[in-house]
Parts: sequence; C-alpha cells; structure tokens
Amino acid sequence: MTKRKSTPKRNALSELSGLSAPPTPPQAEQGEGKKKGQRGAREGLARIQYDIPKELKKQIHERAVEIGVPDSQLAAYLMKHGMELLESGKIDPTPHLEKSTSPKFRFNLFS
Repeated sequence: MTKRKSTPKRNALSELSGLSAPPTPPQAEQGEGKKKGQRGAREGLARIQYDIPKELKKQIHERAVEIGVPDSQLAAYLMKHGMELLESGKIDPTPHLEKSTSPKFRFNLFS
C-alpha cells in the first residue's frame, strides 16, 4: 500500500469568483505552534497537581486574595522557599514520616 500524498486545500468559491486564496500549509506545518498540553501555559511553567488538605488550600486562597495574586503563584512561592529551607537544613520532615503500605513509596509524610 502506498502512502497518501497531501493535496493542498482549495477554496472553490475564491477560484470561481476570480479571487486567489492563500494556500493552506500541509498539516505537519500547521502543528508547529504549541503542542497539546502546552496551551495557555507560560514558558518554563508546568501544570501539575498535588494532594493538599482542604484547610491548607483555603489558607493559600485567603492569603493570595489578601495579597492580590493568583493562588498558584503564592503556592509556587511558598514551595520554592520551603525547598530552600529544606535544602539548608532549617526544616526536617523526617520526624513526620510514617511507613507506607504502597509498593511505590516507603513512607508517607504527615504534618
């Protein structure tokens, strides 16, 4: 079986009225913009999900409203600075570890 050749799309109405329509690029060229899953996301940012307690989500939302920023930006700021504290040794999550029953993880972390 042979591979199909792509044919340029034609605008019959334009051809009949004497107007020339710009050619439509082949599908491969049309998809060179943003890939699926990147729509709306700014460069360098990843859209992710974390399981957090509802009360913490509420606290983040209330403080974000108070400051005047999106919840996600405040959460990212807090995580960045929390990671800095963790890496510097100023905070230690190990006292809050509990054995996990999951084969994927050895522990669960509860605060």
